[in-house]
Amino acid sequence: MTFRHFFPLWPPSVNHTWRSAGKTYLAPQVREFRRSMQAEMLIARAQRAFPKEPLTGPLSVEMRFYPPTRQRRDLDNLAKCPLDAFTYCGLWLDDSQVTDLHMLICESAPEGGFWVCIRRLGEKE
Repeated sequence: MTFRHFFPLWPPSVNHTWRSAGKTYLAPQVREFRRSMQAEMLIARAQRAFPKEPLTGPLSVEMRFYPPTRQRRDLDNLAKCPLDAFTYCGLWLDDSQVTDLHMLICESAPEGGFWVCIRRLGEKE
């Protein structure tokens, strides 16, 4: 089965995930992103874009990022925060289940966001 949804959120870069001031902690913008993702996941699940129970087994994920500005970005820094947020929201048990990942930076969009397509590997469509 395939699950698709657009999230109107722009993820923080992996470069801004952790902070340190005597001890290491999750950056405030990452905590805010996770809270926003939880709200978006409630909407997506209500629309039946995603199952209510965590996905199991190996997964394939395709992500298309629509940046809010034309600023240059490193593609490899964009996926970490959304993948961790999907784990935090209970979409799957752990992001280590993602064994096939495809990413693309698209044209900028006024508010920014990302589209995701998740497919269980080994299942026929």
